[in-house]
Amino acid sequence: MSDLTTDIVESAKRGDAEAVVRLIQANPFVPKQDTMEPALLAAAEFGQLAVVRACIMDLRCNPNCVDKNGRSPLHMSVVRKQNGKIAISIIKFLVSKGSKIRKSVLHVCGNDLAVFPLIELGADVNANSVDGLTPLSVAVAADRQEVVSELIRAKANVDSDLIFKAQSSQVIKDLVRHKIEPNTRDKFGNTALFYAVESGNKSLARALLQVGADAKQFSITRSNSVASDNGGSLVTPVGKSPLGSSENHDIVQRLQSVYDSLSNEKSWDGYLPDQLVEIEKLASRFIAKTKEIRDSLSQKLSASLCVVCRSEHKSVLVMPCRHLCMCSECSNALSKGGTWEITDKLDQEITAPACPVCRAAVVELVSVYT
Repeated sequence: MSDLTTDIVESAKRGDAEAVVRLIQANPFVPKQDTMEPALLAAAEFGQLAVVRACIMDLRCNPNCVDKNGRSPLHMSVVRKQNGKIAISIIKFLVSKGSKIRKSVLHVCGNDLAVFPLIELGADVNANSVDGLTPLSVAVAADRQEVVSELIRAKANVDSDLIFKAQSSQVIKDLVRHKIEPNTRDKFGNTALFYAVESGNKSLARALLQVGADAKQFSITRSNSVASDNGGSLVTPVGKSPLGSSENHDIVQRLQSVYDSLSNEKSWDGYLPDQLVEIEKLASRFIAKTKEIRDSLSQKLSASLCVVCRSEHKSVLVMPCRHLCMCSECSNALSKGGTWEITDKLDQEITAPACPVCRAAVVELVSVYT
């Protein structure tokens, strides 16, 4: 980027429309791709409506110009959450001047306030990206509860696999309210309740139970029941883990045998009070230790899962934001080029793929071994 372009872009970011126009008009022989278009894109990204107006009205800049990653001013105006309500004014102005609402605009929209105006203006709520993601699936994975509700109200398709991406009770309730079966199983035979329990997400597990998740058969590999006690806390009975050893299972069986003995009134006369006090102390230490181990394992499991599919382990680093957040399968879909669209002229346009965590443009995907 030349010094002139840098000065123009910085003026656009500050909202100095007068400086932008002056600098561009003083250099009429510099290609507009080097001056006007970067100014318009920067102004849209940083919510500078006055500069956006000046670029289009005074300088006649193309409202459908794109940067090297295929992002238009309309894309840029909704990426930043910080733009708030001013993004709505920019959207409406750009559309009034001929800006096209491309299929990927809701995928990249990071401003919750801009979602409804985009839908009103004709944004496709069911558009698919190259990796098969819809705006609703992106919003569910990011736990953007208001956006999820807005998209569902706008008749977005509610696919059954979205329940595995939900991270909050509100999203769970919205999805089930719109006919998603809470006992849907993934390719491993597990339900959303299984993953909520494994990750230690009690509020999510409780929400799933409230909307009808089956507490007795939540995993093909685990048949133990999960129930809610009278106090509303989640209780996970001990049982053989899918990854547990036979020795661990033997411990569970011995504990069950002790519990059965204590539950039998006929055996109570065989215990002395002091013995029962010792059993209580030992049980308390055992519960504390198992809780410590369970919490540690749950945190490791949750932290290691791909944020997109929530089933495979993370193995790909996104650059330059450095988020280790995807499995190889999801990253392969992302690396195909983001969201491809066909324009009216049958020309292919591309928007850069975005990090599923922070929505920053992806420059490189690096496979790592974890």
